[in-house]
Amino acid sequence: MRMKTFSAPSMSQALKLVEEQMGKDAIILSSKENTKDGIVHVTAGLDPDFVSRPVVVRSTPETKPSKIIRPAFAPPPAPTKIPDSVLDTVSGWLKQHGFSTNRIVHLLQPCGFFSDPDPTPANILSFCLGRTIRCTSFWETVHHKKPVVFLGTPGTGKTVAVAKLATQALLHDFKPILMSSDVAKAGGIEQLEHLTRILNLPLHIAEDQQALTQTLRHLPATVPILMDTQGIHAYDDLAIARFQDLFPADRFGFVLVSSPQDHEEDIALLLEKLGSAYHPMGLLPTKLDTSRKWGHILQTALTFRLPLFELGVSASVTHGLMAAHPDTIARFFQTHQG
Repeated sequence: MRMKTFSAPSMSQALKLVEEQMGKDAIILSSKENTKDGIVHVTAGLDPDFVSRPVVVRSTPETKPSKIIRPAFAPPPAPTKIPDSVLDTVSGWLKQHGFSTNRIVHLLQPCGFFSDPDPTPANILSFCLGRTIRCTSFWETVHHKKPVVFLGTPGTGKTVAVAKLATQALLHDFKPILMSSDVAKAGGIEQLEHLTRILNLPLHIAEDQQALTQTLRHLPATVPILMDTQGIHAYDDLAIARFQDLFPADRFGFVLVSSPQDHEEDIALLLEKLGSAYHPMGLLPTKLDTSRKWGHILQTALTFRLPLFELGVSASVTHGLMAAHPDTIARFFQTHQG
């Protein structure tokens, strides 16, 4: 360190000399004032390796700590205690509609999560149906990339179901394309022609695979195509083989049409013989107004995990379909007993 002593008549003058000769980085080591003559002696030192750098202090506005927002957590409501009498009532409804004991147990499993303060039989059944069976609309499920083939046993009402869906489409301002391969049933084509004439829609008829291929080649791919077919049952292997030849599974989508008169075992056997590639995209129940038992419909939907499409509740083409909903089905079970 380089040191030097500065003398001046006053302290301020001595410090000024230090700053002038050694710079602002000089360190005052000692200072002494002579009492006789009043001279101030200041000794300062300077380290040549030290280079002073200005310290910049940036003032930042004082900020309030941000408030921590935690998501509100509401514990799920406690399940409602369901009286045994209510469960017995619901079980009785299901038994009267043909449900087996195992099916009843499976359908009522969600009861443990029921938290509504009004545990009536209809509310319980609607709650359980909503968690075991999907209720949707045909038009929300169908896609336009593949023609939709309606399959089912003879007499289930496929032709009228196709006409009802076409009417729904017209009421929503778009026109589907209707086709039929049901040339074997007497009056099948004539029935659909009559209905399409009322709807002012053309009907395309495909008697065989060649005619079907040619017709589809000239139809637009952006419009839904609804295909009515000849009814087939599980014990007619020849009809099943013809169906598979006419409608390859990779080129078509399939909707199962079923009425309460069908037997669940027959439907199961039919779908088994067709193969998993023909698994339907959904179930469209028909003729529900002709029966007081819907057990087969719900059990088929449960067995094959099929969503329920529109419900066929009357023969009217204009107003014959009702939206499927757990509340609607529960009310039906409540009002149709015995």
